[in-house]
Amino acid sequence: MPASSLELLTKALSIANISVHLIAGDPAGLCQMDNRLRAMLFENFSYAEAYDFLDRRVPADTLVRMRDEFDLLYLFLRIPTDSDEVSVAGHLVSIGPFQTMQHDRDSVLAIINRARLPGRLLPDLCEYYNTAPVISEVDSLECLVLYLASGLFQRQYHPACFPDTGNALPPIQAKEFVVRKDPQIARASVEQRYSEENALLLAIASGDYEKAMACHTKLIRYHIRARADTPLEDQRHRMVIMNSLCRKTVELAGVHPLYIDELSTHFATEINRIGNPEGLDALMSDMIREYCFLVKNHAMKGYSDVTRQIVSYIDFHYTEELSLRYFAKMFNLSRTYLSDLFRKETGSTLTDFIHQVRLRHAIVLLNSSTLSVTAIATSCGYNDVNYFIRRFKKAYGLSPRQYQNTLHPSATRRGTGK
Repeated sequence: MPASSLELLTKALSIANISVHLIAGDPAGLCQMDNRLRAMLFENFSYAEAYDFLDRRVPADTLVRMRDEFDLLYLFLRIPTDSDEVSVAGHLVSIGPFQTMQHDRDSVLAIINRARLPGRLLPDLCEYYNTAPVISEVDSLECLVLYLASGLFQRQYHPACFPDTGNALPPIQAKEFVVRKDPQIARASVEQRYSEENALLLAIASGDYEKAMACHTKLIRYHIRARADTPLEDQRHRMVIMNSLCRKTVELAGVHPLYIDELSTHFATEINRIGNPEGLDALMSDMIREYCFLVKNHAMKGYSDVTRQIVSYIDFHYTEELSLRYFAKMFNLSRTYLSDLFRKETGSTLTDFIHQVRLRHAIVLLNSSTLSVTAIATSCGYNDVNYFIRRFKKAYGLSPRQYQNTLHPSATRRGTGK
């Protein structure tokens, strides 16, 4: 079975918060199809009947669309197995559930009445719909899946629909299934949201931007009850909370408070300045990225107190004359001991670390100013501009002047540069 192709399909659809589940011939796996909705609602529900129906009715070359009695949509298809036998249809895959619009309390109540379920399920089912992704352009999604699946699995799929609502699952009748007294769907949903929030913060704490954005993508599918009178103020409220959570997270990761305060203040200002929810959505992505980069560049978790103090001192005094001898005298330690300690904890010699910090600041100046190379060298603690140029070229493969020219090819530069 082409597992890597299925992973690509799963990752592509995860951008829209759509779940992909491999049933793989196992009825037990089918309970993931509806995110365990029926298992949580009913004491005696079995997915075996639904699996048998799908196994018979989903052909090898067809993408089947289904809408169930909860007004949730699914797509089903088969992917090839490792078998060379032509008769083998392949493993069954479910895509979904998703909804075409956000269900409010009235529409959820209508679904409950239509399915002849007790009204006490309203809060739980409302919470369930709050977690289901909304896909208004179902035809576009179907075309996307057809295109991806045909390319990934080397099989020409064509679309089809089950003609009747809910005919791929046993009809939901209160007299046939015993409704649980306390389904705890709302509790499970809140627990899942908190778990995904924690996963996001852990990714930020490790500086893993890609993973953090994947966690954020999962989180935004939740429709949390409004905390303010307008959508803009509600979004601002959530952004303020996120900024505070990120700030404490990177502090625990070992980032110096001075860096944290500068970044959190910047985002606090931007949150108040931006006047539309779309702008705040974009700012959220910026926030996650910048806090991840802050950890990657400045985290000191696991360092000894001596190494922490040295790293912080270099960050804030990189223009001064710094050396192993200087810090050994500062902490009254032998140069050999301090050198070994610093290398063991940071993976770098102290001298190389000093240059890394200085050159990082040089890059910032090159990106954001038109200062001469000589002025930038001096601003970053290099009194010898030629030595600065050699260190820069060794680190980045270009001289400072060449790097400048890639940014501002037509600008006229003053000062020394090679």
